[in-house]
Amino acid sequence: MLRKYPNWFSDHLHPFWGQPDKLPFDNHWFIALCAPRPFLSLEGDRDQNVNQNGVYQSLLAARPAYDFFNGSDRLGVSFAPRPHGMVQGDWDALLAFADKFLMAKPTAQTFDRFPPGIGLSPK
Repeated sequence: MLRKYPNWFSDHLHPFWGQPDKLPFDNHWFIALCAPRPFLSLEGDRDQNVNQNGVYQSLLAARPAYDFFNGSDRLGVSFAPRPHGMVQGDWDALLAFADKFLMAKPTAQTFDRFPPGIGLSPK
């Protein structure tokens, strides 16, 4: 991503190219900082820009912060059947997630499903 879209990232990230183990923090830290607020990751199951296992690992690593605040149910993910870009399924998931956590409305939708072969549910 850094090579393809260098303008998306700070110049301070460039020295870490090919050395992710030397980064001072990881993506899951940013997610954990949201705890206990609701967090939903909207992804496409065929999005060439999505590292599905990375999303799984980030949510899994952020879970202890949510658990600390008894908010593990507020950490969610939704994979829509799509390549890059948003589709109606993303909007449906986002609005259901908002209804659940901002409006206290019940929803039948779950927010813990990953594509087949990507870890286990992070719960």
